[in-house]
Amino acid sequence: ALIQIFLPTRLFWAPTGSDFAPPGYTMAAIDFRDRLLSGLGGDWPKPCPLNTRVTATEQKEGYRLVSLNYEVEPGDRVPALLLVPDSATPDTPTPGIAIWHQHAGQYHLGKSEPAGLAGNKMHHTGVALAREGYVVLCPDSLCFEDRRDSTGKLKTHWYERFEFLRYVVAGKCMAWKNILDMRRAVDVLANLE
Repeated sequence: ALIQIFLPTRLFWAPTGSDFAPPGYTMAAIDFRDRLLSGLGGDWPKPCPLNTRVTATEQKEGYRLVSLNYEVEPGDRVPALLLVPDSATPDTPTPGIAIWHQHAGQYHLGKSEPAGLAGNKMHHTGVALAREGYVVLCPDSLCFEDRRDSTGKLKTHWYERFEFLRYVVAGKCMAWKNILDMRRAVDVLANLE
C-alpha cells in the first residue's frame, strides 16, 4: 500500500439498540452516539464503489499533483487533488491526510487552496504536508469550487442554502453530508496503491 491510515484503537460503536458496550465505554456514551447519528440524519448508506478516475498528473517541486474524482454516493462525484510526495513508493508506506478547505464564504475556492493553486498562501497546508512526506487528499466540499451549482443559477451562499434545505427535507442535515464525504475521502486514501 502507498499510505498508512491511522485510526483510533477504541471505536465509538455498538449495534443500535444493543446492550453491549465495548471496553471503556458506558451505555450513556453509546446512547449519545445513537442520538447524535439520529439527529444528523440517520445511518450512513452502504458505501458504493469509489470508481476513482484520475484526470491529470503534474510534477511539482517535491511532489506529484494528481487531479481525480470519486463517488461518495451513486451519481455524486467529488473532485479532489491528491498530493503525493516524491518519497512515496509502493514499498514505502506513507501516512495519508485528508484536508478540507476553509469556508469564509469563498465558494470559488475549494480543493485548490490547500493544494497551493489558489487563495491565501497561509492556507496552502496540503503543499506543506506533502513536502514533509505526507500523501494529502484535498477534496471539494459540497457548494465549493467544482461542486457549485452546475446550472449557474444559484450563486454564492444561495446554492449552499438550497442544498441545506434539500437535506433537511430529506430528514438529514448538511453536517451528515459533510461527514459522509469525509468518510469517503478516508476510503480513497485507504485504497491508494
